[in-house]
Amino acid sequence: MIGCRSIENVDQWPHNLGHIISTNLNDQADILYRRNCFIGEVNNVLCIFGQLVSFMNRLFKVGLYCSSFSGCEMWDLDNKQLNG
Repeated sequence: MIGCRSIENVDQWPHNLGHIISTNLNDQADILYRRNCFIGEVNNVLCIFGQLVSFMNRLFKVGLYCSSFSGCEMWDLDNKQLNG
C-alpha cells in the first residue's frame, strides 16, 4: 500500500519505452513481443506491396533500418527465444 492505495503485483509490465520488464529480469517476454511486432510489420508490408515484387527487396532493406528493435543490444544473447 502507498498512500492508502493498493499496489498491483505483476510478473511483467510494459515500460513506457515499449520494452517488457519482468520480475525475473529475463528478456524472454521482451524478445517475443519485439519478434511478434516485427512479424506483424512484415505482414503489413506484404499485404500492401505484395504485387510489387521488384520493389520488395528495397522495402525490406529500408524496413530493417526502421524496425523497432531499440534496446535489443541489452538482451541476453544466450536466450533461447533469439533462435526461434
